[in-house]
Amino acid sequence: MKEFIFVVLCFVSTFSYAQEQVVPYPVENPKQTLQPEIPEDLKGLVWNKWSTKNFIIISIDKNQGLFLKNNIEKFKSQLFDSWGIKDVDFKGECKVVCVSNKKLLKRIFRLDDSKFEVRKSENGDISCVIWFSLEEKNNDFPIFELMQVCSTQLEAELNDSVPLFCKRGMGLLSENFESIRTRLLENNLDKISFNDISSKKEQDLKNQKEMNDFDVSSAVVCLLLRKEYGQDNFLNYLHTKNIGEFGINNIEKLNEIINRYYGHLMEDLKNNKTPKDYLQVKNSRR
Repeated sequence: MKEFIFVVLCFVSTFSYAQEQVVPYPVENPKQTLQPEIPEDLKGLVWNKWSTKNFIIISIDKNQGLFLKNNIEKFKSQLFDSWGIKDVDFKGECKVVCVSNKKLLKRIFRLDDSKFEVRKSENGDISCVIWFSLEEKNNDFPIFELMQVCSTQLEAELNDSVPLFCKRGMGLLSENFESIRTRLLENNLDKISFNDISSKKEQDLKNQKEMNDFDVSSAVVCLLLRKEYGQDNFLNYLHTKNIGEFGINNIEKLNEIINRYYGHLMEDLKNNKTPKDYLQVKNSRR
């Protein structure tokens, strides 16, 4: 433990910080890659820090950090609004840590891809972290990860749970058209079981393939329920978790509807017949 503290202090002292000193590393998983002797390619990195109402921005790329500072609150509000959900203030801080490329993401945080993490204290306080690289996101913001954070903060505001498949399905459907289309086409599912996806917990997803299949299944079901049964019924379901909100009384019938819908959707996607506006969810009350 003493050795670990020494290494952290040694590592931090080598960095320069804009605005104020900050250690943008978690003390839990994912752990930073640290060695007693700091590698040459990590020396001299400058971390810039900004704060907004709900976020702490920590970025090596100063321009990207300023962009996030000026726009991240808008991204949050737009995410809530696109699903017809009232915007909420976060009940705990959310750190957004941005590096320039995937190599740095791997070197510093031991992450191959972007990641989000939610931490809940014993007294119920929530803190969130998002790690991502500009290279991985094509200089865009990790909307999927932000939607997971927003969903968690919504749960805290309402003192109610949001089904995992809704969190992840809504996250995928909040990305841009090409990202949604690509993700849906990459995973060829045999069938989708509503019982299966609605009962899943994060600990049930053992590997990346299971996670990918779950995300695609979730997105298909969320798209069906939101687009074909309406925004209000979808929002009511988030609260009640009762499929009766869609006028459906049994799971077998719902599974039949889902898989017929999935077949038609995939056929249209493969033939470029799916309208752009159909894949992207927007507030229907406007």
